[in-house]
Amino acid sequence: MAKARGDLVLLGASAAVWLGLPLVGRIPRRVQCLGRRTDRSSTALLQRRERTGLGALETVRGVLVSNISDTVVDLARWGGLTQGVCAMDAALAARLCTHAELTDAVDHLATGARGIRSARTATHLTDARSESPGESLSRVRMWQATLPRPDLQHETHIDDHTYRLDFLWPSTRVVGEFDGRIKYRKNSYGRNAEDTVLNERRRELAHHDIHPTGMRW
Repeated sequence: MAKARGDLVLLGASAAVWLGLPLVGRIPRRVQCLGRRTDRSSTALLQRRERTGLGALETVRGVLVSNISDTVVDLARWGGLTQGVCAMDAALAARLCTHAELTDAVDHLATGARGIRSARTATHLTDARSESPGESLSRVRMWQATLPRPDLQHETHIDDHTYRLDFLWPSTRVVGEFDGRIKYRKNSYGRNAEDTVLNERRRELAHHDIHPTGMRW
């Protein structure tokens, strides 16, 4: 693709796919790339977007793409808050960018740029401690429901074992755990589904006395 179109610069969801970032939600059918909206070339395959304030481009496997910070900011702008937060969390967790770089990328957007409010909200919500897109999605839903912001990956020590809780609201002693289907697939975390279920049950019983109110989803 890059050799066929040497000037092609991937943006948004297409850049995210090329960079290996998670995409949660709707995936555009056309390739998102830099260009003028009036450019009618290959419209069946390409969605050209005007984009001001881009930082330095990156060349990944021979293809020009927007950098990590610009890419995840554009996901929040064009794909919505959930898509943006999930990608930002993953980028921060992998140390592909810093929170300051995310904020800077938003600040370089033109005043009144489409989706800028969603991008700013995403930078406010993002957290490098999130360990999966499912946890990121959960936090967005909590924020939308105006729930208090939880502590993430809280460590608790019980009977010489250390457990990490996905979500903890210390003031109410409420625990939240995102399981997701991946934890129950065969060989997930090196265990089969039965071992995983039993381990999770032991874990739940162990911290029940300390945090009696728990929710799983």
